[in-house]
Amino acid sequence: MKIAIQGGLGSFHHQAASTLFEGDSYEILDKDHFRGVAEALVNGECTHGLIALENSIAGCILPNYNLIKNNHLKIVGELYMPIEHHLMVIPGVKIDDLSEIYSHSMALLQCEDFLNLHPKIRRIDYVDTANSAKKIKTEKLYHAGAIGSKVAAELYDLEIIRHGIQSNKDNFTRFVLLSRALPNDEDFNKISLRFSLPHQKGSLANILMQFAVHGFNMTKIQSMPIVDMPWQYEFYVDVLVHNHERFAKVLDIIGLMAEDIEILGKYKNGNL
Repeated sequence: MKIAIQGGLGSFHHQAASTLFEGDSYEILDKDHFRGVAEALVNGECTHGLIALENSIAGCILPNYNLIKNNHLKIVGELYMPIEHHLMVIPGVKIDDLSEIYSHSMALLQCEDFLNLHPKIRRIDYVDTANSAKKIKTEKLYHAGAIGSKVAAELYDLEIIRHGIQSNKDNFTRFVLLSRALPNDEDFNKISLRFSLPHQKGSLANILMQFAVHGFNMTKIQSMPIVDMPWQYEFYVDVLVHNHERFAKVLDIIGLMAEDIEILGKYKNGNL
């Protein structure tokens, strides 16, 4: 089994893969960007891809919804993982010595309150948290720090000078496991759907009512603009499924009401 992830060893994606596949034999294929993960999966370089989809502080990573849709990928697993960010430096460097801090854009956003306390330090968006740590170590950047995990600090022999600098201490990221096809078995209790609707009054409310009337709990809804169709939207919905047969009937009903409906994923609920 080969898993493509965004980021290198010590990144949060690497830790998420280690958690999901604990006890299994697998190989990591690291990519600099989410797009590279999708391309590796489409091209057959790996069996699965793992990408972050949303964070409890920074919100949804909207481009990743389009990556899943446009590359015809399927969600086959998920993990909600607590994220704790730390400021790390070459041993001996003090925070007053810093003029730059490197990290992934999402990590910088999640630590915005801390960074705002140090306005003179320039924030540099880098490929991922682990490679930010690697950069300041290998290039001997005594004027720079990196934001990342304890694992990254240990891996690159860096000193953590500020612990837990994320704005919200209850900071979680939802990672989704991607494959080229849906699983054949029925061992799932959560489904992800994508659909668009006619531009009519109450069309979305009517769809959502079907879930409620038939006793299904919707855990997520996300709207996305449709390219080349101004002010038209498609919707991404996650639903807990406790009765497969009954939900199949709901899908039949929704199929008559929605346009371009697609099952994006079937997997076990990984929520907290």
